[in-house]
Amino acid sequence: GFFTVKLSRAVGPSGEVHAVDINPTSVQKLKERFASEHLVNVKVVQGTADNPGLPSASLDGVLISDTYHEMVEHQAMLRAVRSALNPTGRLVILEKTAPADSGAPRDVQIKIHHIESRLVAQELVDAGFDVVERVEQFATNPAKYGGGVWWLMVAVPTGGDLVGQPNIQME
Repeated sequence: GFFTVKLSRAVGPSGEVHAVDINPTSVQKLKERFASEHLVNVKVVQGTADNPGLPSASLDGVLISDTYHEMVEHQAMLRAVRSALNPTGRLVILEKTAPADSGAPRDVQIKIHHIESRLVAQELVDAGFDVVERVEQFATNPAKYGGGVWWLMVAVPTGGDLVGQPNIQME
């Protein structure tokens, strides 16, 4: 819910934010929290392991923060996200990695709740995205939380209007 609250305020009353979780308990807690904070432009969605349950071809952006590594059905999820984006929509993934992850297989990395950007970049291409921005050291993860760094990646549907436009500005 951290980014959901910020995004809700950023898009204002004319915008809409979808908060997705696959855990029914988490979905209920999110509904209660957003209702208590009077965030009427937030829709809480019960997704599944392979589908976030988002409306088709309608979203300007999707943010996946510190959860991509948890997605066991990542290809199906990416395809569903792709179909939810409008033609100029963006997918932003924010994840953490550590030096020990370098070159390790995906299954090894996800056991420690990390994933290298190189793996995700290929998975995005396989799901029909073009990576248009990649920041390997977006932020540092404090040692008390396991160290390493956070990376950030922006992707658009292959053939989307943003392909080939370098240096997309993130606010």
